[in-house]
This record gives sequence, C-alpha cells and structure tokens, in this order.
Amino acid sequence: LYKVQNDNVYYLLLFYIKGHVGFCKGHQEKDETDEQTALRETKELTGYNVELDDEFKEKISYNMWTGNSKDVYYFLGESNEEKIAVEASFPFEVAGYKWCKLEESLDLLDFDNDRYVLIKADRRIKEKHKLLIKISDTKYY
Repeated sequence: LYKVQNDNVYYLLLFYIKGHVGFCKGHQEKDETDEQTALRETKELTGYNVELDDEFKEKISYNMWTGNSKDVYYFLGESNEEKIAVEASFPFEVAGYKWCKLEESLDLLDFDNDRYVLIKADRRIKEKHKLLIKISDTKYY
C-alpha cells in the first residue's frame, strides 16, 4: 500500500503484535483469487478500499519454522486517504502503522524478502507516476 504526496512516495508499514514490521498480508480463503485476498486483507487491516496495479504482482517463497514452505503474493495498491482504521479493525493483529519513505521503510522492515519486493515496487511506482528517481534511490535498484 502506498501513497504519493508532493512527488514523494510513502509506504504503509504495519507493526504486527507478533513483533515484526511488514506489509498487509493474510491467509487466502476458499475460492478466493490472489487479488481478492489482497483486497480483502487490505480492507480488513487498514479500512482502505484500494485498486490494485495490474502490472505488479510479486511472489516470494520462504520456509516457516515448521519446515513447511510458504508462498506470498504482493500487489501494489494506492491510497489517497490520510486516516487509517487499524485500531478499529484488527487490534489483536496490528499494534500500529507508519507511512514511510523508501529508505526508512527499508530500515524498518524485518525481512529481506519484503525489502526485495519494496525495491521492485518503488521502481514501478516511480515509473508509473513519472516521478524522478533520486540518485540516492539507485543504490537499491
């Protein structure tokens, strides 16, 4: 989830009660597509209705502590809303949130897979919105 203000891109990071910082994600319900899951989870966790970018879908895979492997699909959703409804929606899952620029987001994210997705998303967003890519950003690309 991102927003563009004054030619700056901000990413919504969620501070999960389990102790990690990451993006909106959740479990897929029966007969849901990946896109439907992303839209539902975003609405449940933030209160936002977003439109997904049809040209961005990123899959990451990792091994859980149980030894099972898991696939996660990330999408880009843009928001122009200021207020978030995290506290009202899933307070037992999310402790807080923060809108951050790229560098701060990369510092706060706990998992390298999330950083990888964010860097790819940042490039897509800046191309889509015809935003200037700063020289400081290119060290991540």
